[in-house]
Amino acid sequence: MVPAIALGAFVGVRAAGKIPEKAYRIFVMVMTGVSAIMLFLT
Repeated sequence: MVPAIALGAFVGVRAAGKIPEKAYRIFVMVMTGVSAIMLFLT
């Protein structure tokens, strides 16, 4: 589990530098909403 988290963090930091800020903000908001819904459903 820890290697997957570390890989995700590394890829996320690298991708954040290449994505325009507005698209990144939208992505973060959508993923936060999806995560919240999944927490409610499980």
